[in-house]
Amino acid sequence: MEIANRRGHTGRIVPPSHDPARRRSPAMRARHLAPAAGSAIFARHARPSANREDRMTAPGPEDLPPLSWLSALETGIGDIDGDHRQLIDDTNLVLAELKRGGPILELAEAMRAHCREHFAREERLLAEHGFAGFDAHAQEHRRLEAELDGLIARIAEAGADARARRELGLRLRWLLLDHFLHYDLRYKSHVLHKLGL
Repeated sequence: MEIANRRGHTGRIVPPSHDPARRRSPAMRARHLAPAAGSAIFARHARPSANREDRMTAPGPEDLPPLSWLSALETGIGDIDGDHRQLIDDTNLVLAELKRGGPILELAEAMRAHCREHFAREERLLAEHGFAGFDAHAQEHRRLEAELDGLIARIAEAGADARARRELGLRLRWLLLDHFLHYDLRYKSHVLHKLGL
């Protein structure tokens, strides 16, 4: 069976799901539809390089953005927020060295020491104010310490491997933000109430 399409061409009826042109990604369709000279409309879909090796290069640590302090991270407890800011600064120093390809073991060790000091301070505060989730929170701190120890060992092994350094940097960023947002903010209202704030 043949029918004519809008342009008057005749051919087989092809269901949309089987049409190769429709199965292409938006970027692929844009490349095939873009005029030869290029267009601003299609610029964001353009292939960055015609060199095959450039296209095959994995993202490296140079695309690790630094962490920023956000008001959403604030607990309202001065010492704890100060520790959190210090840990963000420590993480940013590690990320900056990951980008440069420089030695980061000393920086990572300093970060681990600050983490342990912070965890001890936080646990004293939570115990002092009778936080019901204290045991689970302390257990999360032990898990984080173990994971941070593992990350530091992997950082030492990574050497100049850009892909490994990037993955370690992303993991470090995620660990910190996840803990601040999903664990530390749980005790915020309890401790602030106990402090009369």
